[in-house]
Amino acid sequence: MEMRILPHDETEYETRIDQVKRRVAETVHMRRVLTEMDANLLQNVTTDNNNDRQFEQQQILLGQTFDWAQFKNRLALDRCVCMGHSFGAASSLSACAEYPSLFNACVLLDAWLYPVERRMYPATVQPVLMLNASKWQWPRNVRRMQRLLAKATTATNDDKTATETTTTTAPQQQSQDGAATTAATAQPNVINTDSRMMFTIKDIVHQSFSDFGFLVPGRVARYIGVQGDLDPLLTGTAVLEMVLQFLESQFLHQQQQKEDEEDTEDEEGEEDELEEEGEKESKERGGGGQSDVRTEQGEQDEVARSNASALDRLRRLVAEKYAAFVVEGTDIPQVKLDEVAPLVEAEQQQAVSAEEERKVANDSGVDTPPTTETTTEEAAENNNQPSS
Repeated sequence: MEMRILPHDETEYETRIDQVKRRVAETVHMRRVLTEMDANLLQNVTTDNNNDRQFEQQQILLGQTFDWAQFKNRLALDRCVCMGHSFGAASSLSACAEYPSLFNACVLLDAWLYPVERRMYPATVQPVLMLNASKWQWPRNVRRMQRLLAKATTATNDDKTATETTTTTAPQQQSQDGAATTAATAQPNVINTDSRMMFTIKDIVHQSFSDFGFLVPGRVARYIGVQGDLDPLLTGTAVLEMVLQFLESQFLHQQQQKEDEEDTEDEEGEEDELEEEGEKESKERGGGGQSDVRTEQGEQDEVARSNASALDRLRRLVAEKYAAFVVEGTDIPQVKLDEVAPLVEAEQQQAVSAEEERKVANDSGVDTPPTTETTTEEAAENNNQPSS
């Protein structure tokens, strides 16, 4: 197998996209394995079993005598989180966008979002937490993250098309992977940006989200660039507490939503007759439909208030314990983010055009190599940005 060493800059877009797709496939496969573990389908069998499907599940290199039955009905598959660091964050975001019925929340640790396709941003419907290292992030990358924080109403036509495409394919993905749709993903075309937050941690480096700070502590770690000025133990504690607070708040909110929906279903049978009578009276008075609109708006307001309360708990945690080195949002001046906005939009448009050209060429049997051209402005920024 040929091994290619890619440069540490924002080039080789198509190659990076292919890498992300492979990572997404591996992530979804792991999610399917978890589903099978919960259903007690990973039973120990001999390797000469003639059942291909069963043999595929049992190709375990180590642990043939492991008691897989202990996981039966024990996994909380309705609270499945996709979390990644750097390139892994790009893979996690893409997995959540492509398979909204499989993942209930997304956590991005110092994400590098260059290899994320434009259509993934509006297709991501899960709650998202972004934690960044101040010393590693740069304006263009943070500007990409702000796509996730933007309101759904600001989506472009291309973004809306991507969302509609994901909504259409979600049921098919659900049936193939055998995962049940939860309350958080029951309506994949609804983007709830009230459940998304971004924080920046000062005095840490890109590798501070890994174990390097514990393996090589002190001056040596700072010299080789795997540890910042902030104590690794304090960094790790802050990251863990922030992630756990975010997930606990979101899942408690989802559980409350689920219970409310069940209570509503129980009451629907008793209220059907009253609703029919009310609709008749409302139509006679010429006010049909207004009650439904008010009810729907009230439900949306309640969801927004619940999300705000959940995120307020995370804000309080940061304010009480980590305000000295954690800021909400980014510490990059807005003027710098605005300066690179046209470049981010241009790179996304170029990526879409390249994808369309490649698709047309493949359909016609013509093989076209991927393009890696960059503008003068892009080249200048690539030379100045941190390596990934």
